[in-house]
Amino acid sequence: MFLRKSFAGRFALTLGLTVSATLPSPATAAMELYSIAFNGVGTMPASGTFLYDTTHASFASFTVSWAGQSFDLTAAANAPAVGSACGGGSPSVAATWSLLGHGLCDGLYYRWFGNSSGASSSFSFNASTLALPEQLAARISAEASGSGAPLPEFGTGDWTVSATAMPLTHLIHFSGVGEVPAIGYASYDPSAAHFGLVLVSWNGQWLDMTEAANMPTLGTACPGEVSSPGAGFALLSHGLCDGLYYRWFANDNAPAGSFAFSAATLALPEQLAVRFGVATVAGDLPGGDFGAGEWTLEALSAVPEPSRVLLLLGGLCLLALQGRLVTGRGRMDQRSVAELRVRTNYRRLTARQRH
Repeated sequence: MFLRKSFAGRFALTLGLTVSATLPSPATAAMELYSIAFNGVGTMPASGTFLYDTTHASFASFTVSWAGQSFDLTAAANAPAVGSACGGGSPSVAATWSLLGHGLCDGLYYRWFGNSSGASSSFSFNASTLALPEQLAARISAEASGSGAPLPEFGTGDWTVSATAMPLTHLIHFSGVGEVPAIGYASYDPSAAHFGLVLVSWNGQWLDMTEAANMPTLGTACPGEVSSPGAGFALLSHGLCDGLYYRWFANDNAPAGSFAFSAATLALPEQLAVRFGVATVAGDLPGGDFGAGEWTLEALSAVPEPSRVLLLLGGLCLLALQGRLVTGRGRMDQRSVAELRVRTNYRRLTARQRH
C-alpha cells in the first residue's frame, strides 16, 4: 500500500509537506508516515503504521493490525509507560522514539507482544533489562475486545521502522455548528482507486478513517453505486448522483460517539446515498459534544506556485548537503534511514525540553 522512500526521497517528501503547510490553514501540520516490519513467532501482525506530526511533535495516529483486530496505540505513543531500567524519565514522545528506534540505554532487549483470548486482547511494544530481576525501560500498549476465538492466540518478536512515501493529495476544510473539525487530510491514488490515508482532527482527537473510506456504507439513493474507494472519494468530492445534500456529523456521547461523512437525498423520505465513519472517544460531559456541517476538498497541487520557489531551492540545497551521507552504493539502507530519522527526532525533542 505504501512505497519505501530513499534517503533523498524522504527529504523530498519533507520539502513537499513544508510547501503544503504554507497553504492558508492555521491547523495544517507536516505529517510523516512510517511503517513497521515485524518478525518473530506465533501469530504475526498484519501491518503497523504511525503518522508523526512534526509541527506539534506528536503522534497523530498509531495503528497495528494483529490477529484480525486493530489496536490504536496513539495515546500510548504520546505518553508511554517509563520504568526504572534507564534511570527513569518522563513519559514523553522522545521516549517513544527511543523505544521504536531501539535507542534506549544499554543492556535491554526489545519485544512486541500480542495476546488474545475470548474476552480481551492486547498488543504492546516493550523494552526491558536482560539482567534479572527484569526491569521495564519503556512500553506502549493498547487493548481491544476479545476475538471470540475458542483458543487463545499469542505472538512475540522484534521490529524495524521505515519511513514510507505517502503523498498527501487533499486537505479537507470544514464549516458548520458545534465542535467543528480543525482539519482533515487525505491521500487518494486515482490510478489504483485506493485511499492511503483519511485523517480528521475533531475535538482534540485524531480520527483515522482510512479503512472506512475504502469500504463505505451504501444506501439506495444512487442506483448502481458499489461499496468501493471510488464511492468514498465521490462522497468526499461531492461527486455522487444529483439531488443530495452532504454533511459531516460528530458526537462523543457515552459510551462511544462517532464521526461520519454522509450524503442523502433532499427529497423525503430521506434515502442514504453513501456514508463512512468511525467511533470517537466518549466525552466526560453530560450529553457530550456535538457538531455538524459541510466540507470542501482541496487538491494539493504537485506544481509549486512562484511564491514557493525559494522553499524549493532551499530544499534542493538540503538534498545536496545530505547527499554526503549516501554510501558508495548510492543510497543508505532502509534501516539506517529510519534510525537516522529516529535519532534526529529524539535530538530535536530533547533540545526543546532543555529550553
